Amino acid sequence: LICVPGMGGDGQVHGTFDWLLEYEDLEPLLSPSATGHDYDTPVIVLGCGTSTLSEKLHVAGYRHVTSVDNEPGMVTAMAERHQGTEGLAWVCADVTQATDVLGRRQFGLAVDK
Repeated sequence: LICVPGMGGDGQVHGTFDWLLEYEDLEPLLSPSATGHDYDTPVIVLGCGTSTLSEKLHVAGYRHVTSVDNEPGMVTAMAERHQGTEGLAWVCADVTQATDVLGRRQFGLAVDK
């Protein structure tokens, strides 16, 4: 977990929440056959909140999933929920200004739902 101080609020977060669509709705669009990438492709989930999308991408086979949100409470809750899960990373930052946190990392697949 990487958290940049001063981003977002400090409320308590419980459970998960998927708005708009769930992973199962997006799965055909996110599969390696649809994206042209393989499961080793680094994935970034933008504005992850407490969505189960990152977890389900990982369970589906993606080995390197980085989830970014600017709300510390959400990022902390998800990092704690997935503590010890290799291949899932949680970053608290404003994605438009996250170069200092993400560095020069490259992602083959970016998901913002």
